[in-house]
Amino acid sequence: MNLDIIAGISKDFKEGDKISFAAGSGMVPEAFAMTMLLCGPDLSMDQYAECFKKNVIWVSGMSGGERRLAFKRGELNGTRENPAAYKKHVASNPNAKVWFTHGILDANSASHMDDPNYPNMQFEILFKNKYGVEPSGEFYDAYKLVKSFRDGMQKAIWVRKDNPNAQKLQDALTAMSKDATAIANIQKKVGKYEWKIGVDGNRQRDVLMTFITKDALRNLVKFNTEALGLKSVYKKNLIAK
Repeated sequence: MNLDIIAGISKDFKEGDKISFAAGSGMVPEAFAMTMLLCGPDLSMDQYAECFKKNVIWVSGMSGGERRLAFKRGELNGTRENPAAYKKHVASNPNAKVWFTHGILDANSASHMDDPNYPNMQFEILFKNKYGVEPSGEFYDAYKLVKSFRDGMQKAIWVRKDNPNAQKLQDALTAMSKDATAIANIQKKVGKYEWKIGVDGNRQRDVLMTFITKDALRNLVKFNTEALGLKSVYKKNLIAK
């Protein structure tokens, strides 16, 4: 499914407050997005890293259950979840509200589009509303790379190209995606998101690969290492030829 990730925040959060957020490799896109929302446009990688350290308390060592409980208790004022988990763990919390979403990968334009389940809460929309310009530059390109790879093909099922049952699997998934009862049950838990099956899934992958540029990958590794404390490694063989 071509999914989104939703970031929530405590209702009592005020402009100028520090963000307290559970760390983790899966939270890297949130770190990028919140840094841009807090710090504004036209900064260097080093300036964004310093602004992140100044404005965000990046709390290491929490499991999923621990961070959810910490947010519910008010020990963290920010959180993030996939659509199903957000509905289950955050939407019912009277002290929480949607902060931003990352939007959905649009393979046609190779960019992000607004999530119809959370309209006008997409990061890029909020950024432009706040600063009067679209997010752009080297920091944004690194964000687009890591966000799109994490979210653009969530929960994908892969098979080898020579798998004799590939078409049967695709046909079964296509039939399920057209079954009104199945889709109604899924959308009740997750929301309305598109399935990418077979050729559409391969196209989604191909678009993602175009985001891996030398500068975007280097800057992603730089921020991961210097700001987030992750043991990231630059691998030049990942760059699209």
